Amino acid sequence: MIYTEDRQTFEDQIFQPPRTARMLAEAARYTSRMETVDRDAFMRVAFERFFDLREKFRDASDIRKYWVEALNQAAATRPFWKIWFTWHEFKWVKGREWRGRDCYA
Repeated sequence: MIYTEDRQTFEDQIFQPPRTARMLAEAARYTSRMETVDRDAFMRVAFERFFDLREKFRDASDIRKYWVEALNQAAATRPFWKIWFTWHEFKWVKGREWRGRDCYA
């Protein structure tokens, strides 16, 4: 991986078609049952954290590892996240303990 200070160059290198689809599928584990406002806030923080972790990348296989780390860090930015189960039932999930789908049990 090439380290860069320029965000646009970083995004051009990382966000390419097959990789982006896998990254968004991973993010959907966290965001699929969120309200739109929460989802936008979560993804904004996750992208910021992912950009901050760029200097740790050694090769392409590190991208998924640090993307998951960025998602976990984004989840930990709030004490609780509101996750919907049906149109009228939701659950408050602790941010620091949240790891995507395992909160749905």
